[in-house]
Amino acid sequence: MKKYKNLKVEYKSTQLFSNLEQNLAGKMNLARIKFLDLKSRRKCLYALYAKCKTLVIRNLRMHLQHLQNPFLKEWNTPYGLPPFSEIQNKHYLPALDEGIKQHSAEIQAIIDNPEEPTFENTIEVFDHSGKLLAKVVGVLFDH
Repeated sequence: MKKYKNLKVEYKSTQLFSNLEQNLAGKMNLARIKFLDLKSRRKCLYALYAKCKTLVIRNLRMHLQHLQNPFLKEWNTPYGLPPFSEIQNKHYLPALDEGIKQHSAEIQAIIDNPEEPTFENTIEVFDHSGKLLAKVVGVLFDH
């Protein structure tokens, strides 16, 4: 519990709230609230609450869309073929973004590996990286 004169602001240390705090850092400076009168403080806190509520809803919607994207799930189809009946145009861009993000992280892990470079920990690992990206691109360009 942090106190700003008569104003008590409670915040939780969960990942969601820390992300919201980072997103709101440029929008509203809590340190400045202590210099406002009580009515202005309430207005600022209501605005902060509304912004947090909007960000939480937006994050939940994005997470739900992420769960419904067939590219981001395991394909339980005969021979591992793409479920073409489930794939829509809106699924490609988020899947490509996620694939690029995962592939970049895999390459960064190869770069940051402190061991002596060998065929097994560089070339072989690189060859097995980017599976999601290859999956999406394979469907997109019909490979």
